[in-house]
Amino acid sequence: TLLLGVGLSAILAGLVESGLVETARIEHTSLERLDDALLKQQPHILHFIGHGDFVGDEGVVILEADTDPGKADPISGRQLGALLRNHLASLRLVFLNSCMGAAVAGHAPFGGVAQSLIRRGIPAVIAMQFPISDQAAVALARHFYRYVAAGLPVDAALTSARAFLYARGYAVEWGAPALHMRTPDGRPASRAAFPTGRRSR
Repeated sequence: TLLLGVGLSAILAGLVESGLVETARIEHTSLERLDDALLKQQPHILHFIGHGDFVGDEGVVILEADTDPGKADPISGRQLGALLRNHLASLRLVFLNSCMGAAVAGHAPFGGVAQSLIRRGIPAVIAMQFPISDQAAVALARHFYRYVAAGLPVDAALTSARAFLYARGYAVEWGAPALHMRTPDGRPASRAAFPTGRRSR
């Protein structure tokens, strides 16, 4: 798993200590740093924690500018998808914990970030249909990755995590995460594509 942003490493600490998950975190993420980390780490999952929006009819994620640290750099789903296509040998899932990640514009039904990534070959994308609280996002991530590490396919893991959110009392936010997949059978990857423990070098 490759994490963009802070906070999730602590949530997954138990899985990391058990050898079930390996993580790498990027802070102050620019497009250049993201590409470098993808090349070096070859992650199976990219988990983005940050801001999203729409510019015109096109969904964007907000990174930092390469040449001006601290300045926002909106990257469209189309642009991000073009970059991530270079890493499909390893990358199996993109998890977008950002506003508007699964939203679409009225005149561009495929203009959202999640939809753009799927159209450019990413096997599976989880994204939010509307904003959720930090507490709900933490619970969602913790339980989703626990289920994936236990061997559940991505669709079943997300269904189980959403059920936990509902049972915990998140009466609306349980419905925020949406799964987009390219595979018709609900299994975008086998357990082998989400290997446990450390990769061999």
